Amino acid sequence: MLRYIIPTYPGESLTIHFSASDNFALSHVVVEVIYLNGTEIEYRYEDNFHRLSFTFPTFNTTGMHILQIFAWDMAGNTNSSHRMGIKVTWDTDFDGMDDRWEREHGLDPSDKNDASLDPDGDGLTNLEEYLNGTNPQDEGTDDDGFTDGREVEEGTNPNDPSLPTLRRKRRPPRKRITPSSMQL
Repeated sequence: MLRYIIPTYPGESLTIHFSASDNFALSHVVVEVIYLNGTEIEYRYEDNFHRLSFTFPTFNTTGMHILQIFAWDMAGNTNSSHRMGIKVTWDTDFDGMDDRWEREHGLDPSDKNDASLDPDGDGLTNLEEYLNGTNPQDEGTDDDGFTDGREVEEGTNPNDPSLPTLRRKRRPPRKRITPSSMQL
C-alpha cells in the first residue's frame, strides 16, 4: 500500500530531498525506484546523510512509479520509509485526479475543489474514487449491493462483485420490555 502519492507531469523531472539519521552511525542509504515498466534501480549514498536529494530523470510515461528509501546503520540494522508513489499524470488543477479521468466521469479538470465532493453519496470523495478505481457517479461500482465506501472501509474490492460478500448489517432484535408497574 502506498502511503504518499506525489503528482508530476509527463516531460518533467522530479527532485526529492530527504535526510537519514540513526542513534547508531549510518553506513549507507539506498533509494530504490521501481519504474512503471518494471525496471528496478537502486541508488546508493554513503555519506552526507543529513542532506540527500534524488532527482528522477524526465518521466515520459504516465502512470505510477514506486519509490522507497532504505537506511543501514554500522551494526547492519535496516529501516525503510513508507512506499511512495510517483504519479505521472496530466492534472491541470493539481487535485490528484488525472484530467482524462475527470472528464470521463463528468468532473471539471480545472476545478480543484471537486476532489472533495461525493456526488454519488457512497462515502468516498471523488479523489478516493479515483485512487480506488471506482466510479464517482455510481454508489456501487461493481453492482454487488454494497456501496463503494463500505467496501473500501471493510477491505474488499469495490470493483469485483465475485469476491466474498460483506455481511449485511442486521438490526438488533427488539427487546420486549414488560413494565413491573404502570401509572397513568
